[in-house]
Amino acid sequence: MTIDAYLAELERALPRMGRSRVLREAREHMRDAAAQHREDGASEFEAETAATRDFGPVDDVALRLCAELAVRQTRITSALALGVVAVAALVVAGVLSFDAETNSSAPTPVLIATRTIEAGTPGMILVGREMYQPTTLPKSEVLEGAIADPSFLRGRTTAVELLRGQQLTAADFHP
Repeated sequence: MTIDAYLAELERALPRMGRSRVLREAREHMRDAAAQHREDGASEFEAETAATRDFGPVDDVALRLCAELAVRQTRITSALALGVVAVAALVVAGVLSFDAETNSSAPTPVLIATRTIEAGTPGMILVGREMYQPTTLPKSEVLEGAIADPSFLRGRTTAVELLRGQQLTAADFHP
């Protein structure tokens, strides 16, 4: 069997993916083997027949090459999948980081005491005498439970003394 006939049969037995490279390598190996047989005194036809025989039966070679191509394809697919996961993780991390940076410095409304407020002071007094001032602070500086809406103060009394400049928080008031 000539090298071209052998390769035509092998091509039909291989999957499309990766086939051209495998066929190119097989052609090179068989041509090298045929050249060696010619140097040993074989005719062109004898040299090609010996080279294809040395390479092995087409069905056996095709099975082995299919297995190699499948392993190679699995590696490529795995590498691509890992690449996609890595890119997605970087995007998510970037978005979260950007969001955290944006949120930590975002202006957040709070109420600040404008003077010292004694414990037991009714919230309506704070509102009526304007003992607080609405302002904004970076979110990272806002205390947990900070009050931003003056209506929260209605019906409540201060549980502790509040100092001038102190943020008003829900924990500072009794219902």
